[in-house]
Amino acid sequence: MIEKLLGKGKDNTGQPSAKGTGDSSSRSKAEMEQDVRAAVKDAEGLMARKTVSKENLEGKFPSIIRRRKIKELRLKPAGKKGHYVPYASVNPESTGDSPQLVLSNTQIASLKALASKFAQYIGSNPARRAKYSRDKKSFLENDVKTGDIVEFAALPLIEQFAAESKMKLIYSPTLKLIGGEPQRVIGGDRAELDFLLVGDKSKVTIISAKLDAGKFKVKQDKTLLSHFLNIPATAPDIVTYAETYFGRNKEYKNVYGAVVDSSVGRKDIETFRKTYLSKVSVSDVEVKSVAPRPNLRGIQIEASKEELLDLVIEMIDQVL
Repeated sequence: MIEKLLGKGKDNTGQPSAKGTGDSSSRSKAEMEQDVRAAVKDAEGLMARKTVSKENLEGKFPSIIRRRKIKELRLKPAGKKGHYVPYASVNPESTGDSPQLVLSNTQIASLKALASKFAQYIGSNPARRAKYSRDKKSFLENDVKTGDIVEFAALPLIEQFAAESKMKLIYSPTLKLIGGEPQRVIGGDRAELDFLLVGDKSKVTIISAKLDAGKFKVKQDKTLLSHFLNIPATAPDIVTYAETYFGRNKEYKNVYGAVVDSSVGRKDIETFRKTYLSKVSVSDVEVKSVAPRPNLRGIQIEASKEELLDLVIEMIDQVL
């Protein structure tokens, strides 16, 4: 979860501040001005590497402070939320010119794991790799599940939202049909929600991750939830339901049950409903979006769509 930056070791902006002695006894004012500008340039060079997290950046500041003999070096919020410039001081002070997006350790680690999966998918097929190389952003937007990028980047924000709302977060609940001997999943994923938050008194919130905020549709997520609520638990009714709502598949005749896979493990549909969706009505469920900025209808990630895509492309290319 993204921590609130308050308390000991932090300046009045709430940002962690690395400090040194900043001994000025043997340097002229011009030399000190040169040193603080050099410290800012050092920090900007680190920030230009998009895959370095905020925590890792701040961990490198003490060595810059010692090398440049300055008093203080920290990240200063500037421009859009989640963007920073480096600030350095001795007696003179210097601030960077161009705000840079800086993500947390958790966000960087999550996106690196996802980028590694994308890289394996891309690299496993020469034609696919060639298509990716021709237009990397177009490939990500059209050939992989772009919602995953937003889900991984947004997870700390959703965890924070769930904690503040005093609700249990269930990540990626996915409805699957089971049947056959031995038991197997039939027809793949039949309904999936990005984030399901469950509170007291049957309060339920769905959060839908979208790379483009304009593609968010409340009705779409409520339809997905209705399958979790309405699908019969046993044959033959579940077979009829599958054939009615999930398209044609000759294997549906072998279906005898349904399960939900999620961050709370695998549960049969009856257990999942009883535990998390008891007395829930689709009409009463709140549906929110999480998307890159600008997202005026829900939770907003600090990064823009272009920044997220650029970051994931850089991570993919490091693996390929």
